[in-house]
Amino acid sequence: MWWTVAGVVVLCIFAYLCIFHWNLIRSLWLTDKSAVAYGIYSTLTEMIFCHCWFLVRSIFMGQRRRRILTEQIKQRFLKILNKDDADQENNVVVTHSCRTIFYCIIESLLQRKQDRIKIGCCSMQFGSFYTLLRSLQMDESRNVHIDFYEIDLNASDCSLDTASVDEQQVSDCDLIICQHFFGVPLSQTVLFELGKKYDIPVLEDCVQSGSLFGQYKGHQQADVCIWSCGLDKTPSCFGGGLGYFANSKHGQQLLSAVNGALDTFAVERLGHRAVALLNQTIHLVMARNHFSVNAVVATFFYFKWYKAHGKIKWYDASLKMRKNKSITPFQHQASLFLSKPSIAQLYSIRYGLNKNYSHIILNEITKRKLFLDNIPKRYHTVLFPWLNDKALKAYEENRGVGEFSWVFSADGDRIALNDYLCDHYIITMINTTWVHHQDSKLTPNHSKFLCENLTYLPNLNEMNHRQIVSCAKVLTAYCQHKKY
Repeated sequence: MWWTVAGVVVLCIFAYLCIFHWNLIRSLWLTDKSAVAYGIYSTLTEMIFCHCWFLVRSIFMGQRRRRILTEQIKQRFLKILNKDDADQENNVVVTHSCRTIFYCIIESLLQRKQDRIKIGCCSMQFGSFYTLLRSLQMDESRNVHIDFYEIDLNASDCSLDTASVDEQQVSDCDLIICQHFFGVPLSQTVLFELGKKYDIPVLEDCVQSGSLFGQYKGHQQADVCIWSCGLDKTPSCFGGGLGYFANSKHGQQLLSAVNGALDTFAVERLGHRAVALLNQTIHLVMARNHFSVNAVVATFFYFKWYKAHGKIKWYDASLKMRKNKSITPFQHQASLFLSKPSIAQLYSIRYGLNKNYSHIILNEITKRKLFLDNIPKRYHTVLFPWLNDKALKAYEENRGVGEFSWVFSADGDRIALNDYLCDHYIITMINTTWVHHQDSKLTPNHSKFLCENLTYLPNLNEMNHRQIVSCAKVLTAYCQHKKY
């Protein structure tokens, strides 16, 4: 019988793996493959029956629907921001991606300043920050020059080093960017005040401030506040950017420039939206380990890259999947994100904005406490230097949603930390969210050291009680092993 032959073949393969690749079998069996770095606040069912349905539905919709959807999104966005006055709708832009707004703002300043600008910002920025700016400087048809005045982070608690701020340097800037980290608002009032003092536009990137659904809704002195609707963000829309432009001189100037640029963009093709949804579905399936896909991928990677090491390097496999250009969940190509959102994407943004995330917020508060309670307090500053009492209070008050859960390798050996966690069956991933400026003149550069030693832990919101306690115990054992 054919099933007898098939059974024998399977047994032979299993016996071969047990004899010659026991560590592979052991790792596949003991590793929690459903606890990964991604915090994706959606489900496969929602992807298929909502977002993919929006794609099909949009085929039969005319452009009048675009105007209606955009108005509804703006109204809902303003209501979340507690700015739901009738005359505020014109202050909002809805874009294909958060980087669309950033790109348009930089372009408008370059045009105004003859392709030479200076940006004042923290020395740690979001992953594509320098890549986007470098792409503008590499345009051979122009002579673009972008200079930076960088402000470092404090080594002790990752707060902004306000004592080092050089007012003269700030006054020479054409744009100030205020950035938030680790899912909680970062105190940087001095930059907002200097922006107003020297009449410099201030762009506030609120993506990592604890989500749009936290208590923090942007600084009152910001000229522009932006939020993302990407794969692992809240609102969970699988793509999109939202910007609020204040009724200030610079806010309205930048709004006019961004709207002018958006008017020149073509509407995203449905095919591009379909590919984007497919790529994000792949990452969603891996985040949830549907169909045991992580075991299949890890086995393939083992035989292709890790066989000589005798074990699966889960953290490296995770990084390879996240950075794979063919299935990237993020739109880095200007030709893609410099477009108007399709009707299908507008449906998804409207849907994501109207979801209820309160249970996720409450879970995160409970799970963070459980996690930290199971790690001796003396190790908190070693593993999570940003989690001091002041920051924990800010988390409690903001009641936001974190995109990732992080750990820091204080000794500068991030690979050793990842190997230790991998050997104890925890899936981690090397940091790709935060980057430092390769040509930075800062000495010492604490942000550089931080960027190079951050690791994504399994997302707290995706772990259950047992997994959280287990992860905490492994990190405690790691600290004891290192004699911290």
